[in-house]
Amino acid sequence: MRIGLARRGYSASGGAERFLLRFAEGLRAAGHDPVFCVDRAWRAANLAPEEVVWLDGTTPLTFANTMRQSLATDICDCLFSLERGWACDVYRAGDGVHRAWLERRSAIEPVYKSWFRALQGKHRAMMRLEASLLGDTSHCPAVVVNSKMVANEIAQYYPERDPASVHLIYNGYDPVVDPESLDRAATRAEVRRELGIPEHEKVALFVGSGWDRKGLPDLIQAADGQNCRLVVAGRGRVRSEWKGRKQTTFLGPRKDVARLLMMADVFALPTYYDPFSNATLEAARHGLPVITTTANGFHEVMTDGVHGSAVEAGDIGGLAAALDQWSGTEMDDAVFFRCLENAKRFTIDRNVSETLEVVANADRVGLGVATAGNPSPVGTPQTIWRN
Repeated sequence: MRIGLARRGYSASGGAERFLLRFAEGLRAAGHDPVFCVDRAWRAANLAPEEVVWLDGTTPLTFANTMRQSLATDICDCLFSLERGWACDVYRAGDGVHRAWLERRSAIEPVYKSWFRALQGKHRAMMRLEASLLGDTSHCPAVVVNSKMVANEIAQYYPERDPASVHLIYNGYDPVVDPESLDRAATRAEVRRELGIPEHEKVALFVGSGWDRKGLPDLIQAADGQNCRLVVAGRGRVRSEWKGRKQTTFLGPRKDVARLLMMADVFALPTYYDPFSNATLEAARHGLPVITTTANGFHEVMTDGVHGSAVEAGDIGGLAAALDQWSGTEMDDAVFFRCLENAKRFTIDRNVSETLEVVANADRVGLGVATAGNPSPVGTPQTIWRN
């Protein structure tokens, strides 16, 4: 089969992008032909010209409209989408349920912001696209989720969706270098020297952008007075009240996250919404206990108190207690190996294999359903940009 792979936007470090490229390899190995239905940002991926159909990715809606047209042509036999759209054969809901996220977001922001967001066309369009996929199996026969949390959200917000059509496949991690092959002690000492952090000092590491959603303000508050240093890597605005804190180090964006993980004692991501954070999986694969929240699907694959701690989102007291517990734990080989062994189960090869099985067995929405059966798109349909 010619299988379309739809994704809007591209980041070389993006987990969804790495997955899609690896999934294309799996398709080729299984005798299928991948066709990337992507926007111009994917030029950076250096895709083979014969495997690409360029779509208009100006907005989620324009991308959905051009993707809608591609389904009604001979471009592919099956469309596997990582984006919300009007219709596809298999939708991977890696970004979760937008309605659920907006509800969670309203709990952490002023009321006027929630009202303003409700009026924005972008969010109205995304919810309409989401409803087209999740609310009607004739538009999307199969959905892949990466956590039980997202499966439960689909059941809550789109009860008309048959639960049997929702397939749980946890994310997979593919380390560039096997962490077990590295000299942890030497790397830890080297990175700490570079950062000016004493060898004996306990370090909690936070990595990510979108600091409010990922709970960094809560983490900084919880770390206040703790016997550990908080190291923050990623792009964000350092608030004035955070400046000058001796126990907090802001590194900015970093490309050497693996080395930072080897330097740390615990990884912390107290997120308000993450269907399944690849950052926490990567940290666990490097042998670190993880402190996160029950709003992160990753907590489903770890044992609380054994591989880290999971608290309720926004529970600063619980977060402080978890930091106190794990910053006081001696990072011996037992902790390292039990965290690493738990995470080793979740490989990208397993993820690709299970996803390929869903795609191969999915019912087809049929050519023309995108124009015949879907809700009318908002705005003027865009032209597909071919090579």
